[in-house]
Amino acid sequence: MGKSLRNISYQFSAPARLLFIFLLFFSLASCSQPKEKAQPTGQSGDPVVNGGQTAKQSEGWKLPLKVPEGEFFKVFGWLSNSEIVFASNLSSGSNLYRYSLETGESDFILMTRNPIVTVSINPQKTRLMVHTSPSSYEAVVTIYDTNGNELANQSFPSSELHTEWNPYEVDDLLIVAFYEDWTYKAFRMNAADRKVDEIGIADPFVKWIGKDKYAYLEWDEDNPSFFAPLVLQDIQGEKATAQFGNLYHLETYKNLILGISAAGEDLDKAIFTFYDTGLSQLLSFELPQLGRFSGWLVPFMDFNDNKQEFTIFEPIKSGDADAYTEGFILASHALGGGRKVLLEGAENQPIESSPNGEAFLYGYRFEKIIDSVGKRVISLIQE
Repeated sequence: MGKSLRNISYQFSAPARLLFIFLLFFSLASCSQPKEKAQPTGQSGDPVVNGGQTAKQSEGWKLPLKVPEGEFFKVFGWLSNSEIVFASNLSSGSNLYRYSLETGESDFILMTRNPIVTVSINPQKTRLMVHTSPSSYEAVVTIYDTNGNELANQSFPSSELHTEWNPYEVDDLLIVAFYEDWTYKAFRMNAADRKVDEIGIADPFVKWIGKDKYAYLEWDEDNPSFFAPLVLQDIQGEKATAQFGNLYHLETYKNLILGISAAGEDLDKAIFTFYDTGLSQLLSFELPQLGRFSGWLVPFMDFNDNKQEFTIFEPIKSGDADAYTEGFILASHALGGGRKVLLEGAENQPIESSPNGEAFLYGYRFEKIIDSVGKRVISLIQE
């Protein structure tokens, strides 16, 4: 981040400020990757497979994935160490399947009448949130078990939808419905009792840190800044502000809070700090930082609860994200200490680790898998 960005003064009305935050969220969530020319390599320096067509695939995996009906749309996550969930698009509607990497078989889960926008799997791997869209101004959220049995369903007037599973409650889902003017309403949907309750939240992108408690960055509407303090709040409205500030990105995992801040006189380093939910520091480390017009690029990342390991695409050096061509290192950081390189010269794209942490879904449609044991990238679909 260059010094000039620190001196920019923004003047936004409240709706414009919300739009700025909304666009910033999706910019950070999608992490639009800078131009990259380097080819992925394993830790040994050998090229990895980018497409899976010229080298041996991981032992026992049956790939590429075969779509029984329709056109492949997207993989949405892991159900187990060897099963993934994917959707295909039909002439009207979508099919959802589970695919076994061991047997090469696709098992039908459910069909939707309207196209699937996204699917989210709860952390316990027992529920599927399916978001479909009958029109541009309506979202339908349906929660199923993993066999395709419907548990709850609700329609929400909205232009955009944001959802967050509660990692402390199997059936609990936060839903934020945005309208055309970027105002929003928040709801708590419980699949066990089929209840949908409107709730008040101070920020549309709150993160769960307890059964009835969440965290968020409290951006100042009147004095826009690149940094914000961390606020913890319970569902009844009681809140507390953390003693530290200057954060620009927040993630939470079960019993963990990750705050990202900028360091150094030129703000060219990012500090990643993990806390427990009582805000006791567990781990902190620095990485090079890539600047953008709206702040900083947040690389794609993942946390594996079983292994207590955090995995992230690390820039090789600091600089301008739009001009960056050095590629990224995919590395894991253990909460107990220690760093391990998984890939070098990789592209910064979304990842999600398998429950045992030995493989990662990879790519904007999760159309690839990183085999962290064999240190290779293979394609899930026929190119």
